Amino acid sequence: MASRNQVDIPLSGSTGSASFAGSTSPTIATPTLVTPILGTPASGALGACTNFTWGSQGGTGIPIQFASGSLSSTDIQNLVGTPVDIVAAPGAGKLVQMISISTRFFYVAPQYVSVSGFIRLRYNGAPGSTIFNTVVGNGVMTGTANAVSFAPPGPIASADVNNETLAVCLVNSSGVALTTGAGTLSWWIWYMIVDTTI
Repeated sequence: MASRNQVDIPLSGSTGSASFAGSTSPTIATPTLVTPILGTPASGALGACTNFTWGSQGGTGIPIQFASGSLSSTDIQNLVGTPVDIVAAPGAGKLVQMISISTRFFYVAPQYVSVSGFIRLRYNGAPGSTIFNTVVGNGVMTGTANAVSFAPPGPIASADVNNETLAVCLVNSSGVALTTGAGTLSWWIWYMIVDTTI
């Protein structure tokens, strides 16, 4: 006869040769759960975050937004008189605040011909409301190679232009069209919608 059961409790007063039967309903103590400390991490990747905000306005974070697209050769050739909207006009009391734009020109023969044609980013395509003085220069647009361009926002030269509630457009403001070419242009932009009523 064993002197202890499998949970190491001494046995006493046992007689006979049968096996010891332990309890089938042991008492389990209630565990203590510790609430983890949540806060701003010292480091980490934000790539998986959604609605990441930059700054605040009226106590509310302003989400950074992203858009992308491309211009066909027809779009590029018509940019002098027909700007292409790349960020829709926001509602009343709103302003599109540009952060950055990146582009890639994909060369396809034949090359574009223009003595001064280039691409700018403007509010509504209107004169005096340039956001980026030159997004893609004439040398790139009339060249024979693929090219990547990066542009930070620049000062808007005309203070008398009200850019609220206006769309953001790509435009050839040189007045000289880029003709005969077949290349395309891809673009990626980062921006915020700012409430101008606060």
